[in-house]
Amino acid sequence: MLENPTLDKLRGIAAALDVSLNDLLDVPESSSEPSGPELPALEELMSSDPFLSATAEQAGRLKRDPDELREEWIKALRGINVGGLQPETATDYAFIFEAIRHALGGR
Repeated sequence: MLENPTLDKLRGIAAALDVSLNDLLDVPESSSEPSGPELPALEELMSSDPFLSATAEQAGRLKRDPDELREEWIKALRGINVGGLQPETATDYAFIFEAIRHALGGR
């Protein structure tokens, strides 16, 4: 009778082949970005009037969809992680958002 291999056996096979378990099973690697609920501080920034206004204004200048542009900003801000540290408050995220906007010429 055939049985499904155990996880330990699959790990052993992956190690012997020098591939990740995900590669062996043809499963995409999980993203380092959090899925599901946002980081609370980032969530607070995302719903703030200054962030919504700034991204709407920028989207108008760039002739872009405001929601798509906001998603790009959120993805960039969510990705900030240095040595396992991330901004702790909405004010921290707002400061970084404004600094990046300034560095990009307010575009």
